[in-house]
Order: sequence, then C-alpha cells, then structure tokens
Amino acid sequence: MLLRSACALLGPTLSFAARADIGVSGGVFDRVAARAEARRGEDVLDCEGLLAVPALVNAHTHIGDSIAKDAAPGGTVDEAVHPVLGAKPRVLARSRPGHLESMMRASCVSMLAGGT
Repeated sequence: MLLRSACALLGPTLSFAARADIGVSGGVFDRVAARAEARRGEDVLDCEGLLAVPALVNAHTHIGDSIAKDAAPGGTVDEAVHPVLGAKPRVLARSRPGHLESMMRASCVSMLAGGT
C-alpha cells in the first residue's frame, strides 16, 4: 500500500515534511519519499491533510484541543474544542503553521521520551 501526500514527522529528529508518500509492505513502512511511484497492483490511499507519524503508530495527540482549552478557560468542553463552533477551529485558523509544527514535534518527542 502507498500512503500518498501525507504530512509527516520523519527520522530521529522528527523533521516535518509537508508532503510525503509512505510505502507499506508486510505491515512495515518500507519507503518514504517526496513522490514515490506505486508498485504494480499496489493500493494507493490519499492522505492529503493527514499527519503521519510512523514512530507513533496507534497514537495521536490533540494539540488543537490543548490550545483551545487554554484559550477558552472556564467554558464547557464544547465551547473550547467543538470542531465547528468551539474555540479550537478559530485558534487553529489563526495559528502560524510553524508554531503548530513546533508543538506537534514537541508533543511527539515528549511521548517518545516517556512523557504524557
């Protein structure tokens, strides 16, 4: 299977790639490239807009939720993190991509180091 056009955090330093194609063979990530050709008969899954963190399979973070909870203190959870009506989409829309990238990297490094 080829995961096409995912954002990815790659390597030991979790370097951000805005677009990466990730090949999966036998349940293992076997290739990563800016643009990889699908192998004959290989399924291709469009992952544009998704974040792939191969070192953290079956794990994820809610960075936007964390930001929104701080931006909307004292309100309900829905007022903070509702995907349409809460503070979360407004905060994320106004956040610089580099800032979000930095927060994602720090969260991943913390999880890899055994943090919470």
